[in-house]
Amino acid sequence: MTSSRRHDLFSIVQTEPTPDFTARLAPSMGGDSHPFLDHGLESAWSPDGKKIVYHTGAPGDPIFIADRDGRDPKQIFVEENGLHCHFLVWSPDGRFIYFVKGNVNASPPDLDIWRIPSSGTASKPERMTFYNSRVAYPAWLDSRTLIYSGTSEDGAGQWLYAMDVEHRIPHRVSSGISEREGADRGKLFCYPMS
Repeated sequence: MTSSRRHDLFSIVQTEPTPDFTARLAPSMGGDSHPFLDHGLESAWSPDGKKIVYHTGAPGDPIFIADRDGRDPKQIFVEENGLHCHFLVWSPDGRFIYFVKGNVNASPPDLDIWRIPSSGTASKPERMTFYNSRVAYPAWLDSRTLIYSGTSEDGAGQWLYAMDVEHRIPHRVSSGISEREGADRGKLFCYPMS
């Protein structure tokens, strides 16, 4: 199950591991959930809470932006069949959607961080990193600094990196991380190593 908190109504989007991957909206203070995003995965609310971005499990992981209630979805990008788009996150100003794109089944995985305008005006995303390897979990430290895990240049392991998105120069900020899947419903925990 994944969850995403909507800050204005304090609701939670839940994606249960069901065959149709229908996201459900449930009040955080209790109450029944109801279907919300048909086939929606890895949803994320816009900074102002007025839109939601998600992808589906269809070929190419199509990315959609919908209204806050899940209505009026508009596809802003789809990758070619066999490639994936995961870990969606809005830029703090709401202008871009950042995501990890590439071939998760390659050995090693061939992934990088990309971005596309949230307006849907661009037909192709813009590449932000050049790892051609495993990259995951982008998140914002501040309005310009993206932090994420990425494979070291020598392929020796995963590290935490930070990047000023205006200059696009990644900097390693840890000496490595260890990932373990927890017993709590498959949650992933990352631990910095010294």
